[in-house]
Amino acid sequence: MSLIFEVIGLISDLMGLEFRERLPRLRVRRAIRRAARRAVHQAVRTTGAASGFGIVLRERLADLREDEVIDDYGNLVLRDSLALRLGLIDPVTADGVDHAALVRELRRALLAEIGRQGGSGGVLQNLHARIRDARQAYLGPAEHLEVDFSDTVFALPASNEQVIGRDDELAALLDHCRTAGGATIVWIHGDTGSGKTTLAVELARRLDERNGLAVPFVRMRGSSRELGGGVFRDTDAYLALADLLRRYDILSADRMAEPELRARWKSVVRHRNVQAVVLDDVLDIAQVEPFLPGDGHCVVIVSSRVAPPGLLARSLAIPALPAEAVLRHLAGLEADDGNQIGGLIRSISAAPLAMPLIRLLSGRPRAAINGLLEKVQDVDLIAAAHRFAVERLDADLRRSLGLLAAQPGFRLTAEVLAALDGTETATAASRLHTLSELGLLKVGADGAYGFHDRTYLHIEAELDEFVSAADGEAARLRLLLHQLDRARAVSAHFDDAQGRRSRIRPANLRFSAAEAQRWLTLERRNLVDALNYHREHRETGTTVVLTDICLLVGPSLLRIGYTRDAEVFLRAAAELATELDDRLAEAEARRALGGRVLRMADRYADAEKELRRAIELYVALGDAEGEAGARNGLGHIARLREDWDAAVRQLQSAREGYVELGLDRGEAECLLGLAEVAMLRDERDLDLAFTHYRDAGRLFQDRNDLHGLAESCWGRGEVSRLRGALPEAARFYETALDLARQTHDQLVEGETRRGLGELAVAEGQLTEALAHFDAAVGLHQRIMDQVGTADALARRGETLLALGRHDEARSALDEAGKLYAGIGHSHAERMRQLLAEHGSRENAEGPVKRRRGMRKDGGGGGNGNGR
Repeated sequence: MSLIFEVIGLISDLMGLEFRERLPRLRVRRAIRRAARRAVHQAVRTTGAASGFGIVLRERLADLREDEVIDDYGNLVLRDSLALRLGLIDPVTADGVDHAALVRELRRALLAEIGRQGGSGGVLQNLHARIRDARQAYLGPAEHLEVDFSDTVFALPASNEQVIGRDDELAALLDHCRTAGGATIVWIHGDTGSGKTTLAVELARRLDERNGLAVPFVRMRGSSRELGGGVFRDTDAYLALADLLRRYDILSADRMAEPELRARWKSVVRHRNVQAVVLDDVLDIAQVEPFLPGDGHCVVIVSSRVAPPGLLARSLAIPALPAEAVLRHLAGLEADDGNQIGGLIRSISAAPLAMPLIRLLSGRPRAAINGLLEKVQDVDLIAAAHRFAVERLDADLRRSLGLLAAQPGFRLTAEVLAALDGTETATAASRLHTLSELGLLKVGADGAYGFHDRTYLHIEAELDEFVSAADGEAARLRLLLHQLDRARAVSAHFDDAQGRRSRIRPANLRFSAAEAQRWLTLERRNLVDALNYHREHRETGTTVVLTDICLLVGPSLLRIGYTRDAEVFLRAAAELATELDDRLAEAEARRALGGRVLRMADRYADAEKELRRAIELYVALGDAEGEAGARNGLGHIARLREDWDAAVRQLQSAREGYVELGLDRGEAECLLGLAEVAMLRDERDLDLAFTHYRDAGRLFQDRNDLHGLAESCWGRGEVSRLRGALPEAARFYETALDLARQTHDQLVEGETRRGLGELAVAEGQLTEALAHFDAAVGLHQRIMDQVGTADALARRGETLLALGRHDEARSALDEAGKLYAGIGHSHAERMRQLLAEHGSRENAEGPVKRRRGMRKDGGGGGNGNGR
């Protein structure tokens, strides 16, 4: 039989079918299909669903894949996969089916079938083993470190309104969540103003043990697509997820690919005990899918204008409020008729936007009520409520409302309104509070406000009645200048340009470190909205201001970990500067883009292209400092590519430029790069490397640069270890570790932990070494340093081999090999060799020689988020 398969395999190889590789996968696929059929039969019988529905269900699960059971990151995702596939089923065919019970039973039956076919030698043995390992991981203690989202952009909206007349719906939803074991999707849908968000928030508060403080509220802004090309844009779900993961200390989330973002969210849900998440104003299932929690016990609460597809979720429709019901109540309303007023409030409880109107009418004379009656004859209640409230505004409030609607940002604050109207912040704050009391704005987190969609539509349709076009344009320019002033203050705090000259004048405003990071984090989306709006409309006087904002904000965003946004702003800066023929600004943008952002993302070819263009511009301008910085960046890219000769040429050229200009810090940066080349290249020169590290340390110390000094100490520790001077190496490492922790430099801390691990290996302390390597893996993963992560994983794997833990070792070496291969590093072959030996180190060449991905580019350092 084996001969037959060999012949078939040979023929198939010649035909390009790769049959021998495909056959096992085909067998697994058939086995999963068989398990799905049996699971459907069991689930239909248990839940009492009709046999005809069972046929539909089998069709939907016929092509269920292995990665829909457990993903590549070891997360059980079967519940999510079943929910998504049930979302494709027409609800009419499943009349009377309990969605939550069906998913629970299907999942249980499928896992049982996989277990039956996953015994020793079974077709699904590998899949069953992976599921077993994942379940054992789930049994470990959760990290009950709940995040307090109050005072953040993810805080549940503050509201003093009670959810009136919704007790039955709330009770039913709570009962559903408890029956589902806290793992379900609740989809609340209805028209604008029907109370979807209010009900979703109240449900979240009741599910959370801390009254909602630990429940993230994610604004998806899906309905903004219906605003007829208005300034608001719907939220990219993956960008929102990356921001949310950062709140759970996944600082590198901004640089993760979408599959890894989904996987890390599932891990966070499981380990951080996330009980619920609210996705507000969802456009479609695509905005929900990234937030599905896998097998974690988390309720996903969705509010949307549209109903959920198929059987995806537990659905609750909130009906629109007919104006006739309100008219009937108003017809008999008297000023002192408490029962009538109470009945009216209960009747319109489905439309919270009208609640301020009812409070206004309570105790009002008949004339006010008659005025409302005239307005609701031919329009809906919400429109009438808004018109009634708007007509009562004084001139300042009307102008404020118009200015807010005419500007591009989504997050409305007193600072924003003050800049728009040229008034005091306290005055602006008072106006915002009044507008929210009248129901024209909704209260958000961090003292911010937002528009109800319908409010915005009403104002946008009649914007000229609130503010003239000329006043609106002038106000937007004032806001942009205000944002530029803040961007200067932020950049001044994060500045690493060694006092480099710039046409952008320094800021008068001063921020502390915490204030700078907080402002940039909170205003980031408003800045993106401003960039999109002004690039599209090109209003007078905005292009230069916008270019300066992009140049200042881009590097600052990179320093706090928002790599994708940093690239957006720096690319925009380069394009805008080109339009303005501002060659210095273009060069600065391209230098930052290539030397920092693209290099950090391991996009070396793109980085080199940007840096070479920057050099051309600097040379044409006669800017020797800029040219030296760009050459320094090219040198570090050549080092990362292991092109040692090119690295030395570029770094030495940059060093000479800095020396001629008298810029010690720039020279020190080049010395660090030259030291690493001397230490890592095949014909290494440890004496030269030590000298470069020592000289760089002296220059950094003269400038009181603790970041640079930490790197210098780490480098001297590395050289001392390679020389065999272990006590000396230990002293340098301990100093580097202390400095790295003082400056929150996770990159140097990770490198130093690896160095300490190497010392422990040399002293035969393998368990201690493993602890250091594990810590290094975590630190490098956190800052998304693929080079450092691969190096730490490789040493972890080799240490596990030495400890005889071969299965764990193979996993670490395989992961390291994939990372090395992805960045084109020669160590990928070394990992394959170790894996091929199945843990045997007899033919090994010794531990991998490390190559660091430094964060420096000649323009200064970072806070550990770079490379």
